[in-house]
Amino acid sequence: MIYIINIKSAYGNYSVFEKDFTDDRHKSNWYKLMVKKGHKIIGITPKHTGVHRKEQQLMHQHRKDRRNRKSLI
Repeated sequence: MIYIINIKSAYGNYSVFEKDFTDDRHKSNWYKLMVKKGHKIIGITPKHTGVHRKEQQLMHQHRKDRRNRKSLI
């Protein structure tokens, strides 16, 4: 699940970036952590990639597997 994040940091800087969450719980935990650190979340909108959700999950798992293999080397 890829989202576009609009945030105002605790230092007063505004930024927009994409973040890939594995599921809603991951997104919720991340949100709570950012608020705890003093950042203000202005907006979180899903990025529509034209790819079915299951395909997105498979692609995410594939990227995760590749990262894990690289860390083992």
